[in-house]
Amino acid sequence: MKRHQDFRNSNALLSGILIISALAAGGRAVAQISPTADPDRGKTYFQQYCAICHTTSLGPGNTVIVKQGPSLVGIVGRRAGTGLGFNYSKAL
Repeated sequence: MKRHQDFRNSNALLSGILIISALAAGGRAVAQISPTADPDRGKTYFQQYCAICHTTSLGPGNTVIVKQGPSLVGIVGRRAGTGLGFNYSKAL
């Protein structure tokens, strides 16, 4: 029973903190963009460390380009281990 009360108390505390935070923000949404985000740096990183195995574009005639790793075209929303032209491990 004690454990259940502690859980309720922590939920009440969290709710209070969230309400106070919203009031402190003036009732408007607060952006959560990292101050260190740098798209150019990310692009450079991808080119240096990821592009050797992965591609982010289609080839001539919209064909999938296969390198050492699977293509990243259409990866958002796709089930893991289902890209065309690549043999995935059983674990994946």
